[in-house]
Amino acid sequence: MSRATTPLIAAIACLLAALLAWRLAETPVLLLSAAAVPALCYAALITRIDRFAREPVGLRLLMFLWGAGAAALLATAANDAAQAGLGIFANPERARALTPRLVAPAIEELAKAAGLALLLLLQRDELDGVLDGIVYGALIGVGFAMTENTSYFILAAVQGGEMGLVQSIYLRALLAGLNHAAFSATLGAAIGWALQQGGGLRWVAPPLGLALAIAEHVAWNGLAAGTLDTLICNPSAPDGACRPPAPAAALFVIAPLVVGVCIAPALAALAVAARLALRHEAAIIARQLWDEVRTNELSGAQYAELCSAPARLGAERRAWRRGGLRAWRDRRRFHRVATKLAFVRQRRGAAAGAGDEAAYRAELLALARAQTSSRSITTMP
Repeated sequence: MSRATTPLIAAIACLLAALLAWRLAETPVLLLSAAAVPALCYAALITRIDRFAREPVGLRLLMFLWGAGAAALLATAANDAAQAGLGIFANPERARALTPRLVAPAIEELAKAAGLALLLLLQRDELDGVLDGIVYGALIGVGFAMTENTSYFILAAVQGGEMGLVQSIYLRALLAGLNHAAFSATLGAAIGWALQQGGGLRWVAPPLGLALAIAEHVAWNGLAAGTLDTLICNPSAPDGACRPPAPAAALFVIAPLVVGVCIAPALAALAVAARLALRHEAAIIARQLWDEVRTNELSGAQYAELCSAPARLGAERRAWRRGGLRAWRDRRRFHRVATKLAFVRQRRGAAAGAGDEAAYRAELLALARAQTSSRSITTMP
Protein backbone atom coordinates (compact mmCIF):
# COMPACT_ATOMS: atom_id res chain seq x y z
CA MET A 1 0.00 0.00 0.00
CA SER A 2 1.44 3.38 -1.01
CA ARG A 3 2.76 5.46 1.86
CA ALA A 4 1.40 8.61 0.20
CA THR A 5 -2.20 7.40 0.41
CA THR A 6 -1.97 5.53 3.72
CA PRO A 7 -3.02 8.55 5.87
CA LEU A 8 -5.97 9.25 3.56
CA ILE A 9 -7.08 5.60 3.63
CA ALA A 10 -6.79 5.56 7.42
CA ALA A 11 -8.84 8.76 7.68
CA ILE A 12 -11.59 7.39 5.41
CA ALA A 13 -11.66 4.13 7.36
CA CYS A 14 -12.03 6.03 10.64
CA LEU A 15 -14.83 8.10 9.15
CA LEU A 16 -16.63 4.99 7.94
CA ALA A 17 -16.16 3.31 11.33
CA ALA A 18 -17.66 6.36 13.04
CA LEU A 19 -20.57 6.31 10.58
CA LEU A 20 -21.16 2.64 11.29
CA ALA A 21 -20.99 3.21 15.06
CA TRP A 22 -23.57 5.99 14.74
CA ARG A 23 -25.81 3.81 12.59
CA LEU A 24 -25.70 0.87 15.03
CA ALA A 25 -25.50 2.83 18.28
CA GLU A 26 -28.95 1.76 19.47
CA THR A 27 -28.66 -1.87 18.34
CA PRO A 28 -28.61 -4.29 21.30
CA VAL A 29 -25.23 -5.95 21.78
CA LEU A 30 -26.72 -9.42 21.37
CA LEU A 31 -28.21 -8.58 17.98
CA LEU A 32 -25.08 -6.77 16.87
CA SER A 33 -22.97 -9.79 17.80
CA ALA A 34 -25.35 -12.12 15.98
CA ALA A 35 -24.84 -10.09 12.81
CA ALA A 36 -21.12 -9.35 13.22
CA VAL A 37 -19.66 -12.73 14.19
CA PRO A 38 -20.86 -14.67 11.11
CA ALA A 39 -19.93 -11.73 8.86
CA LEU A 40 -16.39 -11.57 10.26
CA CYS A 41 -16.00 -15.33 9.89
CA TYR A 42 -17.07 -15.12 6.25
CA ALA A 43 -14.71 -12.16 5.75
CA ALA A 44 -11.81 -14.19 7.16
CA LEU A 45 -12.54 -17.02 4.71
CA ILE A 46 -12.83 -14.61 1.79
CA THR A 47 -9.39 -13.15 2.41
CA ARG A 48 -7.85 -16.61 1.97
CA ILE A 49 -8.99 -16.84 -1.65
CA ASP A 50 -5.97 -14.97 -3.02
CA ARG A 51 -3.11 -17.27 -2.10
CA PHE A 52 -0.38 -15.45 -4.00
CA ALA A 53 -0.61 -11.98 -2.48
CA ARG A 54 -3.27 -11.23 0.07
CA GLU A 55 -4.53 -7.71 -0.06
CA PRO A 56 -3.30 -5.15 2.50
CA VAL A 57 -5.20 -5.31 5.78
CA GLY A 58 -6.00 -1.61 5.62
CA LEU A 59 -7.70 -1.90 2.24
CA ARG A 60 -9.59 -5.03 3.24
CA LEU A 61 -10.88 -3.22 6.31
CA LEU A 62 -11.75 -0.16 4.22
CA MET A 63 -13.87 -2.22 1.82
CA PHE A 64 -15.65 -4.03 4.65
CA LEU A 65 -16.40 -0.71 6.35
CA TRP A 66 -17.59 0.80 3.08
CA GLY A 67 -20.17 -1.95 2.71
CA ALA A 68 -21.22 -1.88 6.36
CA GLY A 69 -21.22 1.89 6.75
CA ALA A 70 -21.48 4.05 3.63
CA ALA A 71 -23.14 1.62 1.21
CA ALA A 72 -25.75 0.46 3.72
CA LEU A 73 -26.62 4.03 4.73
CA LEU A 74 -26.75 5.31 1.13
CA ALA A 75 -28.88 2.37 0.03
CA THR A 76 -31.35 2.81 2.90
CA ALA A 77 -31.83 6.49 2.14
CA ALA A 78 -32.13 5.90 -1.61
CA ASN A 79 -34.55 2.99 -1.16
CA ASP A 80 -36.80 5.10 1.07
CA ALA A 81 -36.73 7.92 -1.47
CA ALA A 82 -37.51 5.52 -4.32
CA GLN A 83 -40.43 4.01 -2.44
CA ALA A 84 -41.80 7.47 -1.72
CA GLY A 85 -41.40 8.40 -5.39
CA LEU A 86 -43.18 5.28 -6.57
CA GLY A 87 -45.95 6.03 -4.11
CA ILE A 88 -46.77 9.14 -6.13
CA PHE A 89 -47.61 7.05 -9.21
CA ALA A 90 -48.92 3.91 -7.53
CA ASN A 91 -50.71 3.09 -4.29
CA PRO A 92 -48.44 2.76 -1.23
CA GLU A 93 -48.85 -1.01 -0.99
CA ARG A 94 -47.78 -1.52 -4.59
CA ALA A 95 -44.83 0.83 -4.14
CA ARG A 96 -43.84 -1.07 -1.02
CA ALA A 97 -43.88 -4.35 -2.98
CA LEU A 98 -42.09 -3.07 -6.09
CA THR A 99 -39.22 -1.24 -4.39
CA PRO A 100 -37.40 -4.27 -2.92
CA ARG A 101 -37.99 -6.41 -6.00
CA LEU A 102 -37.05 -4.03 -8.81
CA VAL A 103 -35.53 -0.80 -7.51
CA ALA A 104 -33.55 -1.77 -4.42
CA PRO A 105 -31.24 -4.25 -6.21
CA ALA A 106 -29.94 -1.56 -8.56
CA ILE A 107 -29.60 1.01 -5.78
CA GLU A 108 -27.76 -1.33 -3.44
CA GLU A 109 -25.38 -2.68 -6.09
CA LEU A 110 -24.50 0.85 -7.19
CA ALA A 111 -23.87 1.86 -3.57
CA LYS A 112 -21.54 -1.11 -3.12
CA ALA A 113 -19.87 -0.51 -6.49
CA ALA A 114 -18.91 2.98 -5.32
CA GLY A 115 -16.54 1.30 -2.85
CA LEU A 116 -14.66 -0.39 -5.70
CA ALA A 117 -14.51 2.94 -7.52
CA LEU A 118 -13.04 4.52 -4.39
CA LEU A 119 -10.42 1.76 -4.23
CA LEU A 120 -9.40 2.42 -7.83
CA LEU A 121 -9.00 6.11 -7.08
CA LEU A 122 -6.93 5.54 -3.95
CA GLN A 123 -4.87 2.44 -4.77
CA ARG A 124 -5.15 1.41 -8.40
CA ASP A 125 -2.12 -0.92 -8.15
CA GLU A 126 -3.75 -2.95 -5.36
CA LEU A 127 -6.47 -4.23 -7.68
CA ASP A 128 -4.36 -6.41 -9.96
CA GLY A 129 -6.87 -8.83 -11.38
CA VAL A 130 -9.86 -11.12 -10.96
CA LEU A 131 -8.86 -12.49 -7.55
CA ASP A 132 -8.43 -9.03 -6.05
CA GLY A 133 -11.77 -7.95 -7.49
CA ILE A 134 -13.53 -10.98 -6.01
CA VAL A 135 -12.00 -10.44 -2.58
CA TYR A 136 -12.65 -6.71 -2.36
CA GLY A 137 -16.16 -7.00 -3.81
CA ALA A 138 -17.08 -9.86 -1.49
CA LEU A 139 -15.82 -7.96 1.57
CA ILE A 140 -18.03 -5.01 0.64
CA GLY A 141 -20.98 -7.39 0.32
CA VAL A 142 -20.33 -9.11 3.64
CA GLY A 143 -20.12 -5.76 5.41
CA PHE A 144 -23.36 -4.62 3.76
CA ALA A 145 -25.15 -7.83 4.77
CA MET A 146 -23.98 -7.44 8.37
CA THR A 147 -25.56 -4.00 8.75
CA GLU A 148 -28.69 -5.01 6.87
CA ASN A 149 -29.13 -8.06 9.10
CA THR A 150 -29.17 -5.99 12.28
CA SER A 151 -32.40 -4.36 11.08
CA TYR A 152 -33.91 -7.72 10.21
CA PHE A 153 -32.93 -9.17 13.59
CA ILE A 154 -34.60 -6.32 15.46
CA LEU A 155 -37.81 -6.86 13.48
CA ALA A 156 -37.64 -10.63 14.00
CA ALA A 157 -37.17 -10.20 17.75
CA VAL A 158 -40.10 -7.80 18.00
CA GLN A 159 -42.47 -9.87 15.88
CA GLY A 160 -41.40 -13.40 16.72
CA GLY A 161 -39.67 -13.19 20.07
CA GLU A 162 -36.71 -15.40 20.93
CA MET A 163 -37.60 -18.16 18.46
CA GLY A 164 -38.15 -15.68 15.64
CA LEU A 165 -34.74 -14.15 16.32
CA VAL A 166 -33.00 -17.55 16.34
CA GLN A 167 -34.62 -18.48 13.03
CA SER A 168 -33.66 -15.14 11.52
CA ILE A 169 -30.01 -15.52 12.58
CA TYR A 170 -29.86 -19.03 11.11
CA LEU A 171 -31.50 -18.09 7.81
CA ARG A 172 -30.03 -14.65 7.17
CA ALA A 173 -26.63 -14.56 8.85
CA LEU A 174 -25.57 -18.19 8.41
CA LEU A 175 -27.44 -19.76 5.51
CA ALA A 176 -27.72 -16.64 3.33
CA GLY A 177 -24.71 -14.79 4.73
CA LEU A 178 -22.89 -14.73 1.37
CA ASN A 179 -25.71 -13.40 -0.81
CA HIS A 180 -24.50 -9.78 -1.01
CA ALA A 181 -20.91 -11.02 -1.20
CA ALA A 182 -21.79 -13.01 -4.33
CA PHE A 183 -23.49 -10.02 -5.97
CA SER A 184 -20.71 -7.48 -5.41
CA ALA A 185 -17.92 -10.03 -6.05
CA THR A 186 -19.43 -10.55 -9.51
CA LEU A 187 -18.81 -6.89 -10.32
CA GLY A 188 -15.39 -7.03 -8.65
CA ALA A 189 -14.36 -9.98 -10.82
CA ALA A 190 -15.48 -8.12 -13.95
CA ILE A 191 -13.47 -5.03 -12.97
CA GLY A 192 -10.42 -7.14 -12.18
CA TRP A 193 -10.66 -8.91 -15.53
CA ALA A 194 -10.97 -5.59 -17.35
CA LEU A 195 -7.84 -4.26 -15.65
CA GLN A 196 -5.84 -7.22 -16.96
CA GLN A 197 -7.00 -6.83 -20.56
CA GLY A 198 -6.20 -4.53 -23.43
CA GLY A 199 -8.42 -3.26 -26.19
CA GLY A 200 -12.02 -2.15 -26.23
CA LEU A 201 -13.50 -5.22 -24.53
CA ARG A 202 -12.16 -4.14 -21.17
CA TRP A 203 -14.64 -1.24 -21.10
CA VAL A 204 -17.56 -3.62 -21.65
CA ALA A 205 -16.80 -5.96 -18.74
CA PRO A 206 -17.59 -3.65 -15.77
CA PRO A 207 -21.06 -2.61 -17.04
CA LEU A 208 -21.85 -6.24 -17.80
CA GLY A 209 -20.61 -7.24 -14.35
CA LEU A 210 -22.83 -4.61 -12.73
CA ALA A 211 -25.83 -5.72 -14.79
CA LEU A 212 -25.22 -9.35 -13.80
CA ALA A 213 -24.88 -8.41 -10.13
CA ILE A 214 -28.18 -6.52 -10.28
CA ALA A 215 -29.87 -9.46 -12.05
CA GLU A 216 -28.61 -11.86 -9.35
CA HIS A 217 -29.94 -9.47 -6.71
CA VAL A 218 -33.32 -9.18 -8.43
CA ALA A 219 -33.59 -12.97 -8.58
CA TRP A 220 -32.71 -13.21 -4.90
CA ASN A 221 -35.25 -10.59 -3.80
CA GLY A 222 -37.95 -12.02 -6.04
CA LEU A 223 -37.49 -15.69 -5.17
CA ALA A 224 -35.52 -16.29 -1.99
CA ALA A 225 -36.20 -13.24 0.17
CA GLY A 226 -39.96 -13.76 0.25
CA THR A 227 -39.58 -17.46 1.06
CA LEU A 228 -37.18 -16.73 3.93
CA ASP A 229 -39.49 -14.02 5.28
CA THR A 230 -42.35 -16.50 5.28
CA LEU A 231 -40.29 -19.11 7.11
CA ILE A 232 -39.05 -16.60 9.68
CA CYS A 233 -42.32 -14.91 10.53
CA ASN A 234 -45.25 -15.12 8.06
CA PRO A 235 -47.51 -12.71 10.00
CA SER A 236 -51.18 -12.57 9.16
CA ALA A 237 -50.85 -8.78 8.76
CA PRO A 238 -47.82 -6.77 7.47
CA ASP A 239 -46.85 -5.55 10.94
CA GLY A 240 -48.52 -8.27 12.97
CA ALA A 241 -47.09 -10.94 15.24
CA CYS A 242 -45.37 -13.96 13.76
CA ARG A 243 -47.14 -17.25 13.42
CA PRO A 244 -45.83 -20.43 15.12
CA PRO A 245 -42.23 -21.42 14.29
CA ALA A 246 -41.63 -23.05 10.92
CA PRO A 247 -41.33 -26.85 10.87
CA ALA A 248 -37.88 -28.43 10.76
CA ALA A 249 -38.33 -29.61 7.17
CA ALA A 250 -38.94 -26.04 6.02
CA LEU A 251 -35.92 -24.67 7.88
CA PHE A 252 -33.40 -27.39 7.08
CA VAL A 253 -34.57 -28.65 3.69
CA ILE A 254 -36.65 -26.06 1.85
CA ALA A 255 -34.67 -23.01 2.95
CA PRO A 256 -31.23 -24.42 1.98
CA LEU A 257 -32.66 -25.49 -1.39
CA VAL A 258 -34.06 -22.03 -2.06
CA VAL A 259 -30.83 -20.33 -1.03
CA GLY A 260 -28.81 -22.79 -3.10
CA VAL A 261 -30.92 -22.26 -6.22
CA CYS A 262 -30.60 -18.48 -5.93
CA ILE A 263 -26.92 -17.96 -5.07
CA ALA A 264 -25.12 -21.29 -5.61
CA PRO A 265 -24.73 -20.66 -9.38
CA ALA A 266 -23.09 -17.29 -8.71
CA LEU A 267 -20.83 -18.74 -6.02
CA ALA A 268 -19.87 -21.65 -8.27
CA ALA A 269 -19.05 -19.30 -11.14
CA LEU A 270 -16.93 -17.16 -8.82
CA ALA A 271 -15.13 -20.28 -7.54
CA VAL A 272 -14.29 -21.32 -11.12
CA ALA A 273 -13.16 -17.78 -11.93
CA ALA A 274 -10.95 -17.73 -8.83
CA ARG A 275 -9.37 -21.07 -9.72
CA LEU A 276 -8.64 -19.96 -13.27
CA ALA A 277 -7.30 -16.66 -11.98
CA LEU A 278 -4.91 -18.48 -9.61
CA ARG A 279 -3.51 -20.43 -12.56
CA HIS A 280 -3.25 -17.25 -14.61
CA GLU A 281 -1.41 -15.44 -11.81
CA ALA A 282 1.00 -18.36 -11.39
CA ALA A 283 1.78 -18.22 -15.12
CA ILE A 284 2.36 -14.45 -14.98
CA ILE A 285 4.72 -14.77 -12.02
CA ALA A 286 6.66 -17.60 -13.68
CA ARG A 287 7.02 -15.68 -16.93
CA GLN A 288 7.82 -12.26 -15.52
CA LEU A 289 10.40 -13.39 -12.92
CA TRP A 290 12.36 -15.74 -15.16
CA ASP A 291 14.95 -13.08 -16.01
CA GLU A 292 16.00 -12.90 -12.36
CA VAL A 293 16.65 -16.65 -12.40
CA ARG A 294 18.53 -16.49 -15.69
CA THR A 295 20.86 -13.83 -14.27
CA ASN A 296 21.28 -15.79 -11.00
CA GLU A 297 19.67 -13.06 -8.91
CA LEU A 298 17.01 -15.52 -7.75
CA SER A 299 17.84 -19.13 -6.99
CA GLY A 300 15.93 -21.98 -8.56
CA ALA A 301 14.45 -22.84 -5.17
CA GLN A 302 13.27 -19.27 -4.61
CA TYR A 303 11.74 -19.14 -8.08
CA ALA A 304 9.90 -22.42 -7.56
CA GLU A 305 8.61 -21.14 -4.24
CA LEU A 306 7.33 -17.91 -5.76
CA CYS A 307 5.51 -19.71 -8.58
CA SER A 308 3.50 -22.03 -6.30
CA ALA A 309 0.84 -20.98 -3.79
CA PRO A 310 1.28 -24.16 -1.66
CA ALA A 311 5.06 -23.66 -1.69
CA ARG A 312 4.61 -20.08 -0.50
CA LEU A 313 2.37 -21.18 2.34
CA GLY A 314 4.84 -23.87 3.39
CA ALA A 315 7.73 -21.40 3.32
CA GLU A 316 5.79 -18.96 5.49
CA ARG A 317 5.07 -21.68 8.04
CA ARG A 318 8.73 -22.71 8.16
CA ALA A 319 9.77 -19.09 8.57
CA TRP A 320 7.40 -18.75 11.53
CA ARG A 321 8.76 -21.87 13.20
CA ARG A 322 12.37 -20.90 12.70
CA GLY A 323 12.36 -17.14 13.19
CA GLY A 324 9.03 -16.12 14.67
CA LEU A 325 6.93 -13.14 13.65
CA ARG A 326 9.70 -11.12 12.05
CA ALA A 327 10.84 -13.97 9.80
CA TRP A 328 7.24 -14.72 8.84
CA ARG A 329 6.60 -11.08 7.94
CA ASP A 330 9.79 -10.93 5.86
CA ARG A 331 8.74 -14.05 3.97
CA ARG A 332 5.27 -12.67 3.36
CA ARG A 333 6.83 -9.44 2.14
CA PHE A 334 9.13 -11.37 -0.21
CA HIS A 335 6.14 -13.14 -1.74
CA ARG A 336 4.06 -9.98 -2.01
CA VAL A 337 6.80 -7.90 -3.62
CA ALA A 338 7.48 -10.65 -6.16
CA THR A 339 3.80 -10.73 -7.13
CA LYS A 340 3.60 -6.94 -7.41
CA LEU A 341 6.71 -6.86 -9.61
CA ALA A 342 5.30 -9.56 -11.89
CA PHE A 343 1.99 -7.74 -12.30
CA VAL A 344 3.60 -4.36 -12.89
CA ARG A 345 5.69 -5.92 -15.64
CA GLN A 346 2.66 -7.68 -17.07
CA ARG A 347 0.73 -4.42 -17.30
CA ARG A 348 3.61 -2.48 -18.84
CA GLY A 349 4.94 -5.29 -21.00
CA ALA A 350 8.54 -4.21 -20.45
CA ALA A 351 11.64 -5.19 -18.51
CA ALA A 352 12.42 -3.56 -15.19
CA GLY A 353 13.00 0.11 -15.67
CA ALA A 354 11.46 3.02 -13.86
CA GLY A 355 9.06 3.91 -11.08
CA ASP A 356 7.33 1.24 -9.07
CA GLU A 357 8.81 -1.59 -11.11
CA ALA A 358 12.40 -0.65 -10.30
CA ALA A 359 11.53 -0.21 -6.62
CA TYR A 360 9.80 -3.59 -6.42
CA ARG A 361 12.72 -5.28 -8.17
CA ALA A 362 15.31 -3.74 -5.87
CA GLU A 363 13.34 -4.76 -2.78
CA LEU A 364 12.76 -8.28 -4.10
CA LEU A 365 16.45 -8.86 -4.75
CA ALA A 366 17.39 -7.42 -1.35
CA LEU A 367 14.98 -9.79 0.37
CA ALA A 368 16.28 -12.71 -1.71
CA ARG A 369 19.89 -11.93 -0.74
CA ALA A 370 18.91 -11.62 2.92
CA GLN A 371 17.32 -15.08 2.78
CA THR A 372 20.43 -16.54 1.15
CA SER A 373 22.66 -14.95 3.80
CA SER A 374 20.41 -16.19 6.60
CA ARG A 375 20.51 -19.76 5.27
CA SER A 376 24.29 -19.59 4.96
CA ILE A 377 24.67 -18.50 8.57
CA THR A 378 22.29 -21.16 9.93
CA THR A 379 24.07 -23.95 8.01
CA MET A 380 27.61 -23.00 9.13
CA PRO A 381 29.32 -25.61 11.37
